[in-house]
Amino acid sequence: MLTTVNSNLQKLKIFNLGLPVNTMTQEGLAILAEYLSGNLTLERLKKIALRVIAVDAMCNGADFVEAFNLLKKEYGVDPRLAYSIVTRIFRGGGYTKDYLYLRGFVKILRMWEEYHDISPLLIGKTSIKYFDLITEMIERDMVQNPKYLTKSFLSSQNEKNSLYYPYILGGLQ
Repeated sequence: MLTTVNSNLQKLKIFNLGLPVNTMTQEGLAILAEYLSGNLTLERLKKIALRVIAVDAMCNGADFVEAFNLLKKEYGVDPRLAYSIVTRIFRGGGYTKDYLYLRGFVKILRMWEEYHDISPLLIGKTSIKYFDLITEMIERDMVQNPKYLTKSFLSSQNEKNSLYYPYILGGLQ
């Protein structure tokens, strides 16, 4: 929502439509906002990871029942939750967007840890792939800095997260 509002203020409407491969970055930014605000629970992170496992199973040929049984038997997931996840993944013939949530989060988190100021990505529907180009465009006054930022990006509260997060997130790829 934030990037949509900021994109409406840009003269270049490509940021409203979205740069190529922007979904991973946008979903990563959303989860990073949860993390930085101290609201990314271990349960939420686990659910996102289970969706990735289900997407991987589907992409490797598993049908609905096989993916359900994988979550239930191999990962000990409650049958209702496993059903909910697998239903989400298999809707409409296969929904792989959930794979991008975790991957996007990991990439954006690593970028945030390196730069701390990733605000150029908030000017619209951007992609991490174009971070340097967007930064240059801002410096050259071709586009505006994002007018709106969430509190979580301005003042991280991630110390509210579990002490296990650095270990868990360090192992994600």
